[in-house]
Amino acid sequence: MASGRSGPTTVEVTGDLVAVASAVKREKLEVQKWWKALLAQHPRLKGAIEHLEQSGTEGCAPDHLMWLLDRVNRSRTERWQKISKTDLADITSNVRRVVGGLETLRRSEIRRQVLPGSEDPELLSLQQGLSNLLRKLKAVQARWDKRLSPRTDSAVADVVGYVQQQTGKPHDAEVKALLGAILGKTINLKQWRQRHPNSASASSD
Repeated sequence: MASGRSGPTTVEVTGDLVAVASAVKREKLEVQKWWKALLAQHPRLKGAIEHLEQSGTEGCAPDHLMWLLDRVNRSRTERWQKISKTDLADITSNVRRVVGGLETLRRSEIRRQVLPGSEDPELLSLQQGLSNLLRKLKAVQARWDKRLSPRTDSAVADVVGYVQQQTGKPHDAEVKALLGAILGKTINLKQWRQRHPNSASASSD
């Protein structure tokens, strides 16, 4: 007697692949439509893009730059629960206390009563995970900008980093023009770089 189905059929897998490909195609068309409208509204951006494409040994690929800038645009409209700087400080403080408490527990006289064996791998894993989380929270705090949401700030960092990587220079004038057209406000990249010392060079061309 035949057993139950062990997995999806070829037809089902093919259908899933077609659906994924269709969704990717729709998204690509939406991004291209947005990009075309942005360039039509700000014709001078074409010059900035051409300059970035021709700069350095590799230059910025227009299509990849388009996708990165689309992330900046989407970061403004996607709905996420907002968090204030005070909230972030409270969360960071709580995580710091937990990390410190776990370390105290590991070194305390009651360790053997709560940790069977020489070390508890689960506790060590938890402590390491929370320590990594604490480092990331501190990094977000250090570069917090009240003018940009954390998601927008992250998307901006991707654009700045990509331009620096591909051209060897920050090209602040072009990047500022592109970001300003999308965000509707001017970003002081000199100040932004001071909050993000590892993202790109602090100088401008």
